[in-house]
Order: sequence, then structure tokens, then C-alpha cells
Amino acid sequence: MREFYRRLAAGADVGEALQQAKLRMIETFGPQAVPRLWSGIVAYGDTTASLASPEATGQ
Repeated sequence: MREFYRRLAAGADVGEALQQAKLRMIETFGPQAVPRLWSGIVAYGDTTASLASPEATGQ
């Protein structure tokens, strides 16, 4: 979840932040990153929405 929120704060949209956080977990933990640890995290609605714009975060 930290990676997900870090990416949101950096300006990524919800769908991209969630996808990248899941991929990062798989990359970091390999076979130990079983889907039961992250598959319950689901984004509903418009996943192209961003919470912070890159301009607001200085990027």
C-alpha cells in the first residue's frame, strides 16, 4: 500500500499506481508475492483519475 500511495502522490492515476505497486511487489518478493496478498485491492470507478497533479508535486 505504501508503494500505491507513493505513486498516487507522485501524480500517477489510480489504475496505473495500483498496477505498478502490484508489479513492484512481484518484482521485489518473487514467488513469495502470492496473489492472496494483493489481489483483494481493487479500484472501482474511473481509474484514470489522479489525486495530485504532477504540477502540484513539482514534477
